[in-house]
Amino acid sequence: MHAIAEAKNSRSLGHLRRFLRILRGFYAIIDARRRREKAFPPPPGRVFLFWTLYVFGGIIRQMDFQTFLDTFRFSEEQFQKSGIAWDELLAIADDYGRLVPELETVGRYVVDIILKNKIVHSINYRLKDPDHLLSKIVRKRLESPKNDIGLDNYKDRITDLIGIRALHLFKEDWIQIHRYITSNWELAEKPMAYVREGDSERILDFYRENECRVEFHKFGYRSVHYSLATSPNKRKFMIEMQVRTLFEEAWGEIDHRVRYPYNLDNDVLVRLSSILNSISGNADELGSYMLYMKSRQEKIEAEYQKTIREKNRLIAGLRMQIEALSIDSGQREAINAGLETLRGTGDRKGEDRIPDSGTFPWLSSFMESGIFKGIQGQLNKFMHSEYFSPIVVDEQDMQTLVQTQAELFKAIRDPEKLRQLLSGQVGPDGALGLPAYPLLTSFDNGGRKTEPQAEEKNTK
Repeated sequence: MHAIAEAKNSRSLGHLRRFLRILRGFYAIIDARRRREKAFPPPPGRVFLFWTLYVFGGIIRQMDFQTFLDTFRFSEEQFQKSGIAWDELLAIADDYGRLVPELETVGRYVVDIILKNKIVHSINYRLKDPDHLLSKIVRKRLESPKNDIGLDNYKDRITDLIGIRALHLFKEDWIQIHRYITSNWELAEKPMAYVREGDSERILDFYRENECRVEFHKFGYRSVHYSLATSPNKRKFMIEMQVRTLFEEAWGEIDHRVRYPYNLDNDVLVRLSSILNSISGNADELGSYMLYMKSRQEKIEAEYQKTIREKNRLIAGLRMQIEALSIDSGQREAINAGLETLRGTGDRKGEDRIPDSGTFPWLSSFMESGIFKGIQGQLNKFMHSEYFSPIVVDEQDMQTLVQTQAELFKAIRDPEKLRQLLSGQVGPDGALGLPAYPLLTSFDNGGRKTEPQAEEKNTK
């Protein structure tokens, strides 16, 4: 019970400290505006309230050292080892509070620019929480003695005071956003592409080819991080921009909410998060496959329409040749060649080829995955269902078709008969020496075979 009461008391002190900081921040903004507009001094009551909040807030913050240690799980020994005094951290918090309005303006400025890229689906944006800023400074100093971060240099050494996440739909959208960022901002260092174990070498090479460092993240986190430098008002500000898909963002937010920072070693949550990560990765790759199939089908359709146009052009040319008054052997050979060309055109299926790894690098591993094979099996099952039943041609019809084809090529040797044939002047009894075509007449306009109607029986 004592521990519960102590925890509640610590949380209450933390809430009160944040409330006082907000009030002081509001007053600082109002006071800065008053000075800029050269307004009259504030009334004595407001001055008294401000200084009361300032002093009382300082007392609360001095009392809250233990709450800081408990909240971020630092021992007193660790804090001492970091080499920074609590008073200096409080000074950093005060300085950062005065800097927040300016950071807000800079952040909005960068967000407006990145949103001009139509590939960006949406933006998440935040300023670093003061408590987490102080915690990060302590952790950085504990990680290495070289990280001597303090009041004088924290604005330069902590590069994510302004954090922006640019989200996109498809993995393939990243390259366009990457080029947009690198062409509009100065980078403090090469972008860092975080990948997970199992990602194909083609993906890693794709990032390296576009001037990114690559690092495997131990928790399976996927994202590309940029450290941007911008100077909208002649003062240099550092911004961390993260670029990832919507699925990666969803997994990252859930994982952060559930496990960070105190359940990182919880075995059950680690396993569940890993499963969710795999599902989100498959969802991204499936989206890429859908995008690839759409572009492939559009390409096949364009090639098919091109073939049809070419076929129509050849037919028109053949008709013009046949209409000539005299046809010598050379022209006859040209007609033969044209008809042979027509026999091999009009296929709408296209080749079943592997996606281009330059345009779709994330599909190289997906094509071998179990989920793809399952989808492929379902598609094959659907294609062989009743919705895609093939046209049935019996043996007699097939023989007639072969005979018709042979007789058609014989007709080429007689220009007059060929002209009548192509112009539709063929009698129902095969007046040109060609047989009547029962196969052709047994199909309706939609290409479906029709059965002759049986004679009605006299039931009387």
